[in-house]
Amino acid sequence: MLADESRIVQGMIAMVNGPGPQQLNGYADHNPVRLFLISEFKRLFKFYKVEAIHTRLELGACMWAAEAALASGVKLHLYASGEAYPPRWTNAHKELAGALIKNAISVYYIENLRAQITVLVDTISSYAENGMAFEVLNGAVSYVIAQAEKASVKVHTIDPHNVPDVYKVMMLVERVRSKINDGLIIELDAALQEFETLQNALKLTPQQEQRANLRWNQLRQLQQLLLALRDR
Repeated sequence: MLADESRIVQGMIAMVNGPGPQQLNGYADHNPVRLFLISEFKRLFKFYKVEAIHTRLELGACMWAAEAALASGVKLHLYASGEAYPPRWTNAHKELAGALIKNAISVYYIENLRAQITVLVDTISSYAENGMAFEVLNGAVSYVIAQAEKASVKVHTIDPHNVPDVYKVMMLVERVRSKINDGLIIELDAALQEFETLQNALKLTPQQEQRANLRWNQLRQLQQLLLALRDR
């Protein structure tokens, strides 16, 4: 079943395809490849003035593109293999898919993957100059690119392995934040108070006192950083 073509489209209509999380550094929300791709999709949708995207309801690049589309005010059309979610999906995956389906303009159920690709390419090619494809590369020869080029559809490829360092830093921040709890902060606060008490009780040389003050300030800054990360 093809998308509704009853009106003239203003702006670009794009299809998005790409590999699953296992080829994109994993399933975690703080995966730097995921953070990069969502940001890159938002940038590209704005740059190309994309009005709507058509993509598969599959974990990885496709669903990350769907997330980016909804966050950017881009209309979403989904293509799923069936109404039942795959057994390997976690509850979090199912909740995300449910939210995407709820906010999509349309959902088409096509069981076979290659049939989905064929319908996607045919749909996008029907928009002529207003149609294009985004393909997240996975190192293999892309069936989607071959089909798109055969149908004279413009293709923009994205390299998921060329991730800027900023997204790697964001991943580290998320990993640290997930391990911060109130007990850790309370324990650090108690250690700081004990540190201050001992410092006042001991007879320190000016040099020792200077070093102690430096360490105390560093610990206090660490506590403030943990609080900020926890509440981020």
